[in-house]
Amino acid sequence: MIIRTKKTKNYSIIANECLRRPDLSAKAKGVWAYLMTLPDDWKINFHELVKHFKDGETSLKSALKELKEAGYLVINKVKDEKGRFKEVEWVIQETAQNP
Repeated sequence: MIIRTKKTKNYSIIANECLRRPDLSAKAKGVWAYLMTLPDDWKINFHELVKHFKDGETSLKSALKELKEAGYLVINKVKDEKGRFKEVEWVIQETAQNP
C-alpha cells in the first residue's frame, strides 16, 4: 500500500525516467532527486552538496560519477574571454543526454 498526502506547498514534480532505471543505484537516484528539488539557477558545489548527505565525500563522488556516465550530469570547464580557466559548471539534467 502507498499512502500519499495532499500536496499544497513544499513539493517537487520531477520526471520518473531516472528513478525507474534499474541500472542506477538508489544512491545515484537519491542525489539526482535531491538536485531536481533545487531552483533552476542553483550553482551546484560539491562541498556544499556533501553537507546535505550523511554518506560522505567518497559515496557522493561515486553517485555523481554514475549520474555522469548515465548522461544526467554534465561538467563544463568554463573559460574567461582570454581562454583561461574560470570555473567548473555542473549541469544536472532531468532527462539523460548521451554521455
